[in-house]
Amino acid sequence: MDIRRATEGDLQVMRDLWERFTAEATFTPYPGSPFDPALVTAHIALVAEEGAGILGTVYANTTSPDFGYVFGLYTRPEARRKGIARALMLAIAAVLRDEGRRYVVLSVDTPNAQARELYAELGFEDAARMLRADVERLLQQGRRTRPGSTRSCSRKAAAAKRTRRSSLQARSGAPGRTPRSASC
Repeated sequence: MDIRRATEGDLQVMRDLWERFTAEATFTPYPGSPFDPALVTAHIALVAEEGAGILGTVYANTTSPDFGYVFGLYTRPEARRKGIARALMLAIAAVLRDEGRRYVVLSVDTPNAQARELYAELGFEDAARMLRADVERLLQQGRRTRPGSTRSCSRKAAAAKRTRRSSLQARSGAPGRTPRSASC
């Protein structure tokens, strides 16, 4: 197996693999992004090939000088469990290192257990969370939470607000409401 940079001559195969990747690996309620030739021409795109066939691919965005963001790793189903995905990840890491980047960053869908297992074996650490929200639900939830309410504050700020309120109540000797604080 050889790993090389994808070229414009690979665009049709890359389109096919991207469409398979987005159809198979999207664990989201929305469809994956459509293929765009810029995925190959504007980013790093590597292919693993054997004979005349491309078995897998990996893409990385390199707009940051410090890291490369892997946004697609795919191996054809018939070529899986043969070390191709691992080899592609090591190859992209070598390219990124040679370009002066220190980190490889990626996101993985929580239900994608095989990918998470591979990334853990390669030494990836859970460093951030990618969250999603349905736009309508977010807007409805946001309307229910008033600015300045405890629910819209961080836990730490809410705890500090309660402490100040208790302190004011203790000093005044009155158990009633105290003036609202503008800290949240």
